[in-house]
Amino acid sequence: MLICLQYPFADSRKFLTGNTHSLNRPTWPSPEPDSEFIRYFGSIRKRGRGGVRGWIGENEICEAHRAFRFLSLPVPTFEDSRPRVAFRRLFFDGLAVGKFETGIYGGFYTPTIQALRYMLRLPVQVRLGLEGFRTSELGKAGKHITQLYASATTATISGSRVDPKSWWVSVGQPLIFVYWIGNKPPEFRHREIPLPDSYTFRLYYSSISYAGKDIPIWLIDHGYEDGKGILDAARTLRLYLLRLHAEHAGLRLVLRNIEANIIPVVRGTPPTELLQFYLNSATRRIKKWESKTGDLVESELGNLARESQEFISPGKRDAILNRLEIVGIRKNIFRKVEGYLNEWVGLDRTPFQVSGDFVMGDKYVMTGQVGAVGPNAQGSDMTFTQTWSNWEALPDFTSLAGELAELRREMNKQATDPHQDNSVTEIAKAEDCAREGDGPRMLKHLRSAGQWALDTATKIGTSVAVEAIKKSMGS
Repeated sequence: MLICLQYPFADSRKFLTGNTHSLNRPTWPSPEPDSEFIRYFGSIRKRGRGGVRGWIGENEICEAHRAFRFLSLPVPTFEDSRPRVAFRRLFFDGLAVGKFETGIYGGFYTPTIQALRYMLRLPVQVRLGLEGFRTSELGKAGKHITQLYASATTATISGSRVDPKSWWVSVGQPLIFVYWIGNKPPEFRHREIPLPDSYTFRLYYSSISYAGKDIPIWLIDHGYEDGKGILDAARTLRLYLLRLHAEHAGLRLVLRNIEANIIPVVRGTPPTELLQFYLNSATRRIKKWESKTGDLVESELGNLARESQEFISPGKRDAILNRLEIVGIRKNIFRKVEGYLNEWVGLDRTPFQVSGDFVMGDKYVMTGQVGAVGPNAQGSDMTFTQTWSNWEALPDFTSLAGELAELRREMNKQATDPHQDNSVTEIAKAEDCAREGDGPRMLKHLRSAGQWALDTATKIGTSVAVEAIKKSMGS
């Protein structure tokens, strides 16, 4: 089985006034293989089986094995073989959108949550240019890798290094892609996407909570048939979905920088003309290839891809459009961006429907947007994820876990009936989630703890816990 982790990123430097000293090489989107390279990352190579017809680039990638190294690849407790690194590579479209991907081959025969968390928690060291390495879990390394990319693609002037601004290159929401041969569905909550009868492989969609965020997961089971046509179709679908995710993430990050006035939009200037070109081509490209991908699998994968990323609030949508309207961006481009943003906030979106169901193991079946499943399940996972994503000033997990531990001890002293015992248990579960950095699940348990937990937290003065409990209750 192969587990691939992608970190998409957006490079805003071409849209800025003034000289950012960004390097013009490699000459993306068509760099010279075996001749050009990215400092601290590696050489440009031709992709072995080529790219995908119709996408800009993708035929050449940067072998990024120098950017970071795995400190260890221990044998998982749930398997009997040691995983190995499959690849570390980087791609950039030459204008704004890039992606870093790494893959792990393992002896895992069926995707499990343990296998995915194993990969996300692997310790890695990311280069700090010539100054050594920074240690991190793989699942938290995206920011460090994009900072290294910004430094690697910025020139040195008169022997002195130019320090890139932190927002010049920004990382987007990661994505996991899993491939295996087994004719058996994933052993966790998932949705099967209907495919044409001519395909013998299967496509699934799911997500995993990690460090307070939900990471989307695409999964392809090749089954037991490995004919060239089947493998080529599965590979094409994989490249489509990976590139679409990066394109969505890149456009969202650029729009965020416009809304924050980090990218100064001044009509008639070369950077703004290039920005308008990007906005026009990016929205057109995404719409075209969502349609192409949908043709492949006969499903509205564009809607599901949007569901897999963070929500754009109506307020931010209006702020972005207001900013573009003030500077007089061309009307046809304005309409395209407006349509794109409307889909993200749900104004023009129809609910995604598939004939398959979300499945949790072999016990519970969920259809549509059911939030909880199983005995005593309460609340909507989607609601808690959205609440967490929209929380403007996220709490410090260490402080919150400490206050929840204090609250749990106090509640345990006072508990006199089974309902209060259950409330104490929910606070204990929320405390565990806080220590693991899982914000949405923490909110779910806090809500289940109920009003008594809020009253007790208020009484003993655990202010961070009080705010978290209130958020879980929607106040």
